[in-house]
Amino acid sequence: QAADGDIYYPDYSRLVLVIPAQVCTIGGYSIVGKKTFSTNDGPADMSYAVVGALYASHLYTVGHELGHSFGNGGHANAFHNCREKIDWHHCDHEEYGDRYDLMGAYGSKYHFNAAHKEHLGWFKPENITTVEASGRFTLAPIETPSADRQTLKIPRGQHDFLFAEYRQPVGFDAIWPGQENIYSGALLHTLEYADDPSASALIDAAPEDNFVLTVPVGSSF
Repeated sequence: QAADGDIYYPDYSRLVLVIPAQVCTIGGYSIVGKKTFSTNDGPADMSYAVVGALYASHLYTVGHELGHSFGNGGHANAFHNCREKIDWHHCDHEEYGDRYDLMGAYGSKYHFNAAHKEHLGWFKPENITTVEASGRFTLAPIETPSADRQTLKIPRGQHDFLFAEYRQPVGFDAIWPGQENIYSGALLHTLEYADDPSASALIDAAPEDNFVLTVPVGSSF
């Protein structure tokens, strides 16, 4: 309302409010997707996020909340020490446990993983192959737009999939030294809940090593 006289809101699709530190001490929050707001200029279809001023210069905080605004209702979590099956009931669950995703661990500035990118509609049809038979597949890096395959989507059950992606030190995926192991193989994700495509879980593919979560080249999973 304070800005309504200065801004023609129907021109915008994303709204982020920065709240003074003495008023708001949280990092931020956001609605999921867009809703219609009433303004002096008529209805405006926008997403809406709030960021505390202490965190307004942090890409992680602003980008994370925008991730919710884009439509990611859930976070990028992780499954560790899976027993018998890979699901909520047979793995140790870690909230925000995906350290390689903006929707995951605090401070991460990495790209959204394949499950989140697909949910947001950021892939073209040629970027995803749904695997229904054994075969040999080549993946292009997930970071840049491509006409090649970037993700394998392997059905595990109804509305339940295993996603395989390949990362390289490109753009924002190159900013964290010491994490080079993610470039040496495939990262695997599944949906945290089979019926919720907006929340993912990184699968710990090498549970004997706390610092290697990829499936290394030449190995099996």
